[in-house]
Amino acid sequence: MKRRAAFMLVPTLLMAAAFFHAVVLAQEGPIGTLAVLMAGQHIDAGTVTASSDGQFLTVTYQTSGGWVITETHLAVATSPADIPQKNGNPIPGKFPYKAEHSPPVTEYTLLIDLEDIGWPPPPGDPGDPAMMLCVAAHAVVVQLDADGEVVEEETAWAAGEDFPGKNWATYFFVEEQGNGFWPPSP
Repeated sequence: MKRRAAFMLVPTLLMAAAFFHAVVLAQEGPIGTLAVLMAGQHIDAGTVTASSDGQFLTVTYQTSGGWVITETHLAVATSPADIPQKNGNPIPGKFPYKAEHSPPVTEYTLLIDLEDIGWPPPPGDPGDPAMMLCVAAHAVVVQLDADGEVVEEETAWAAGEDFPGKNWATYFFVEEQGNGFWPPSP
């Protein structure tokens, strides 16, 4: 009986660990919103951080685990519906902020003037969707061998909410903090 109870406990603990990991993929903190950069749906390849000083939105891609970035695509809007997409699937090639990185990089930062993306919205209550910015951060990441040759390549998304389409693309929100500013940039 004890063996059966232990056998049943292991899958339960594994499911709980997976749930906890999924819950903390995008979280708000003192430096803004931090999202895990998920490569190939299940590989933690780094982070994407979004924060603002009230005039500029700073978005930083940073890799870990030996991954490097060869392309970045970023869209920021006041609603997920305003992110370029077709049939609910985002189209990274149509995102307004994009770059190729040759040689590959481990960190890339964009500074976006909030007026360029229609911020600030009309006044509203904090937590109101109108008081948040939607961030869709996509990248192509690779791992290199000692000679600099690509040994693995994956697409990656900053983890968060699913787009309504059939692919695994995601977005996250950066919330206005009630004082007219988001958490300050680091």
